[in-house]
Amino acid sequence: MSESGQSVDPGVTIDALRARGADRLDPVRFRFIEALARRSAAEQGDARRVLDGRLATALDEYTARFDQTQTRAGETLACTVAQFPDAADRLDAIYRAGNFRELRQFIASLQDRYRARPLPDLLSHIQQHAQDLPANGAGET
Repeated sequence: MSESGQSVDPGVTIDALRARGADRLDPVRFRFIEALARRSAAEQGDARRVLDGRLATALDEYTARFDQTQTRAGETLACTVAQFPDAADRLDAIYRAGNFRELRQFIASLQDRYRARPLPDLLSHIQQHAQDLPANGAGET
């Protein structure tokens, strides 16, 4: 039921979830919900009411789970973009597609590349600060 007390067509809700990329969160559960919607539409009477109730519950739970996952992914995205600004466009595109598994994998690959660079980072740091050191004993007495 919507806030106005009218029933919301489950097909509309399913399509809206799919448009947000929610079908990627748990593909098996999403297919179950689609099958339950088809089965409910084919029934009448008490059987239809029971199936509609199960479908409404499944949709509410799935939507809440997706929203929670999306919120956590958004928080992770913000931190990751701050750390890897060059990857911001790709990170944002993956996030907007709702592909949170791919987002986690891409973030992990960025972090792995960052961790795998200690020697080049150290050399870069030394090179940057080498100009601050006195040249070959200049200023020594």
